[in-house]
Amino acid sequence: MRRRSVPVMFLLALALGLVTRAGTVQDLEQSALADLWAWRGQARAIVALYRAYGYLDAMDSPAAFEKTVRQVLNAPDAAPEVQAQAAYLLARQDRDLGKVQDAERLEAQMGYVLTWRVIGPFDDENKQGFDDVYPPETKLDMAASYVAKSHPVSWRTVPDRLVNGVVPLDQVMDPTENVAGYALTFIKVAKDTPCVIRGGYNEAYKLWVDGDLVASRKRYNGRAFDQFADGCTLRKGWNTLLVKVCNSDGGWNFELRLTDERGRALSGWISTSDPAAVKEPLDKILAKNGLPPRGMEVNDPGQALKARSESHADAASLEDYGQYLLYMRTYDRGDTAHLEILRKAAEASSDDPMPWLVLGDAERDHNKRRADYQKALDMAPKNPLALERMARHYLDRGMPFPALQYLDRAVAAEPDCLPTKALQSQVRLQFASDGIGAAELQSLYSAHPDCAVVQLAYLASLRKLGDPAQETEALERYRETHQGDPDAWYDAIADEVRTGHTARALELFSQMEARFPLDRMLIYRHASYLLAQNRPKEAEALVSAALKWCPDWPEGHDLLGDLMRALGDSSKALAEYQVALTLRPQMESVKRKVSFLSPQGEGFENQYRVEPKDLPTDIGSFSGQQAVVLLDNTAIKVQPSGLSSRYVQMVIQILQPAAAQQLQSWPITFDPDRQEVRILDASILKPDGTKVHADVMVTDALSDPRYRLYYRNRNMVLSFPSLSAGDRLWIEYKISDIGERNEYGRYFGDIETFAGQSPILLKQYTLVMPSDLPLYVHAERMSTEPMVVTRGSEKIYRWVVRDIPQVEQEPDMPGFTDVLPYLHVSTFQDWDAMGAWYAKFISDQWEMTPEVKAKVAELIQGAATTEAKVSAIHRWVVQQTHYVGLEFGVHGFRPYKVGQIFERRFGDCKDKAILMAAMLRQAGLDACMVLVRTRDLGSIYPTPASLAIFNHAITYVPELNLFLDGTAEYSGLHELPYQDQGVWVQLVWPDGRTKRVETPVDKASDNQYRALYRLEVPASGTSAEARGKVSVIGQQCAWLRQRFQDKDKLREQLEKDISGAFPGTHLSSATASDLADLSSPVTFSFEGTLGQVASPDGEHEISLPVWMGQLNLFARFAALAERHYPLEIDYPWVQEYDITFTLPQGATAKPMAPLSIHTPFGSVTRTFSGGEKQVSVKLTVELAVREVSPQDYPAFRAFCQAADKAAGERLRVQLAGGKP
Repeated sequence: MRRRSVPVMFLLALALGLVTRAGTVQDLEQSALADLWAWRGQARAIVALYRAYGYLDAMDSPAAFEKTVRQVLNAPDAAPEVQAQAAYLLARQDRDLGKVQDAERLEAQMGYVLTWRVIGPFDDENKQGFDDVYPPETKLDMAASYVAKSHPVSWRTVPDRLVNGVVPLDQVMDPTENVAGYALTFIKVAKDTPCVIRGGYNEAYKLWVDGDLVASRKRYNGRAFDQFADGCTLRKGWNTLLVKVCNSDGGWNFELRLTDERGRALSGWISTSDPAAVKEPLDKILAKNGLPPRGMEVNDPGQALKARSESHADAASLEDYGQYLLYMRTYDRGDTAHLEILRKAAEASSDDPMPWLVLGDAERDHNKRRADYQKALDMAPKNPLALERMARHYLDRGMPFPALQYLDRAVAAEPDCLPTKALQSQVRLQFASDGIGAAELQSLYSAHPDCAVVQLAYLASLRKLGDPAQETEALERYRETHQGDPDAWYDAIADEVRTGHTARALELFSQMEARFPLDRMLIYRHASYLLAQNRPKEAEALVSAALKWCPDWPEGHDLLGDLMRALGDSSKALAEYQVALTLRPQMESVKRKVSFLSPQGEGFENQYRVEPKDLPTDIGSFSGQQAVVLLDNTAIKVQPSGLSSRYVQMVIQILQPAAAQQLQSWPITFDPDRQEVRILDASILKPDGTKVHADVMVTDALSDPRYRLYYRNRNMVLSFPSLSAGDRLWIEYKISDIGERNEYGRYFGDIETFAGQSPILLKQYTLVMPSDLPLYVHAERMSTEPMVVTRGSEKIYRWVVRDIPQVEQEPDMPGFTDVLPYLHVSTFQDWDAMGAWYAKFISDQWEMTPEVKAKVAELIQGAATTEAKVSAIHRWVVQQTHYVGLEFGVHGFRPYKVGQIFERRFGDCKDKAILMAAMLRQAGLDACMVLVRTRDLGSIYPTPASLAIFNHAITYVPELNLFLDGTAEYSGLHELPYQDQGVWVQLVWPDGRTKRVETPVDKASDNQYRALYRLEVPASGTSAEARGKVSVIGQQCAWLRQRFQDKDKLREQLEKDISGAFPGTHLSSATASDLADLSSPVTFSFEGTLGQVASPDGEHEISLPVWMGQLNLFARFAALAERHYPLEIDYPWVQEYDITFTLPQGATAKPMAPLSIHTPFGSVTRTFSGGEKQVSVKLTVELAVREVSPQDYPAFRAFCQAADKAAGERLRVQLAGGKP
């Protein structure tokens, strides 16, 4: 079964039972109905009504519900808003039972507006469209056509076949996610009439009456009946009512009705969607004042319940308001106001477990949900509903056996609870004993054949045990009482199809379409089934009729193309396929159909493919290389929607066995949820003309738990095991976006290098862009100008470069954009535009939860200074949230929401950056998120601007001019990792501000390692007693904090490290500063015996080191005789060893000459002092630069040699008995 084992409304209702002992579900329903009748004159009756409605699927009959609801409808003292909700739910119940006419009679009295014209969809990417002003807001031109989100749009009429008054925007317009659409109707009244527009909207909405804005709610959440009430005035004659509805994902629809201030359906009005029927000039209508009368009081049950909860502040009133919010969804999806209210209600209830169950059901986090259920169980260990809830929690987590234990306890506590018994039997059937569970369900079904929860469990058992005849009977019985549930129909149809009853299946399709007349997927399934039965003419009529009211439905045009092919009309089929591709260019299956019917139009890549006869083959001076790239050809087509396809063609001549070995596998990385890969050719051409095709395999997700990196991407690996020297490798593939929309809107950016490790004979890069989409370009170290051609609605850019030599690799060379020729293209011209766009792109992710706010308050309590606040929050983020790379789809550039990151305590660089910035902002600081291109990738020319260049994110605190890297968990406040230093970054604030700045760079004095040694020089042997103290500030602190974080192993680890230079070292003690304190420098102190310190140097003479570490600047940085590229050094630093030697009796030390070397690259200084018993040598080396140019490299080598020489010199000591 596709649906849940127990309906959602029932689960909510169970939790909302407000009795101390749960009793049977029948008891709960009676209690809810009693409350409904008792409270019928109050807004809180709505909560009781929904509770009672939720129990229906656990009842044998809806009679008690229907009786009480009809009494409320007829009660003169019932509140109008309660009666409206009662009529709405009763109409739904009537539709479920097939009493459509009864439902329509109820709905006709409710004031629904059923006549509409619509236009759209327009763009609402990043929820920006809500505030954007699109043409319908400034001018109502019924004949106009506009370029909207992905294609031209114009006004069209919605068929007057609305169900429950709902206008299904997602059925009449396409695409349906991250979109904004408009609906318009004309309303006529006989006199000026105050009016309240009561409606439900999926999701954010605005309302205009006669051009005046009367409502604006930027709240993204699902629709509910009568969610909002907005006052207006309908003026005598005709009026316009314009609705704007924005949708992020899921269903896109709305319903609204006209009432008076109390909530009674407004009378005396008519409406039309036909402008020709409006006998009044539009400009005259729009000149009217549609604003509500001054002082108008709108009866809003939500506000009434809120006021009651604030004045009473007791558990019951808080719970009523929280449940109302839960049902009505008047809050934004990211808001937790309802959870806060429900939690207050639970905490205010001392002995009732039910509020905790209500809260648990409302929670989105499964850990919090379980904790709430456990609190209910702690209060009432035998409460059957609490036990049942805990069981469902474990079932949801894939743990059936703990769930079964809770269910056994629940049934023991309340044997007559049908849903719990049904679930217990179902779990037994599935996971424990088939026979017992099946027998229990058969018995339950025999006793309660009309109870929906029993029916669903019984159906699941029949499907598992394979009893088609009984399944058909049970399906039909369930459908008869759930005719408003599309899944009930689809299950019944699938059953008839499975059993070969074609006529009955088609009859059910027709009956279903009568109940769901504007359901495109239903029409698609019906037509597809007709086609499968070789009845394409009937199917064609069905789809053609639907396309009249949903002309931008790409799947519909695709299916119509299939039908036209079946009818033998290839030209019409091709036309329909082309319309489908115009609406959604990334439908790869449709592209293949077009290719079959029109080979000359096959794939955009054919225009840019280089044929074998046109390949350059003269290797010339490159013949001594391992391999030569004969062709590197990339072509990218960007659609108007921003979706794109990338075609790659590579031809490589293998010259040496090493290259053949290296190229035996070729990975192609793609996102399986967003992209499709087509291998067009992958083969080896042998010298004798034989062609060998590649093996192809797809890897699992490219994750590496060892490094806490998790990616959704996969590799399609082309394998060439027979590749040998002399072969020619030929690879062609295309990666196409397959989503309905580009997560990044119409943004496009790319960086392409024009050199590599092998020489390239011909490099081509082609961009096919919509002509209305601007493209900004920078070509670095390239003299080639692009060829630019405009062809229809496309603009084509093409770069061609020949005979590109290979890049010679050098150690410590700059990032690729600092040395290679590259092309940077983007639809953003400058960083202000890109930054402002990105700020909107992540605007929803800044949402704070009460838990985050509470944690911030806890962390900064007692912090006297700004830096103390920053330090506390920084330390918590880096130490209490773990770095995990999560490059999943759009989250490669968009962080998760702050509340999510806080709850799960892990995230990648973007997640940690936005979490830290949001917490700092909560503490009163103007912190922001920072997009970073780390130093190892190389710098980038200032224009254009794009996301493509960034690979990291950090946080910035302007008050302290402080950059903080949340992934550097061992770095202090003032220890910005060197890869983040000296790079241009983009600052992005949640309010849309943005700025491009350069991060600061450490000076050598910011990174110091200073060691103070006291050595007792031995009279004999090579070991020496020693005391040492090391003080470190700057970059090396992070490494030391991580390495020595285990205090219990400090002495052992330090001894091991010193033994690397002085074998045989044994430390008797070692201490360190508080390494968990990121705000303090790192210090170590130790005592012990250093091994092999003294080296014999002739009779009665020894030498001693004056540099206790390993400098080796020459080997590390200057091993090459010359350089072609600059040398990059991680960071500048100062290292110093100050050593005092205590000489043995009668020994003398040979003085060391002072040393003072100062160069642009750094300095070396040495001092010597002392007398008969002690001498001291202090040697300081400073490396002052981060980069050395090739021109300065010889001088830098000389400096390295001088520094190494000074560090290698030793103090000579004449022992007693030797010659002076």
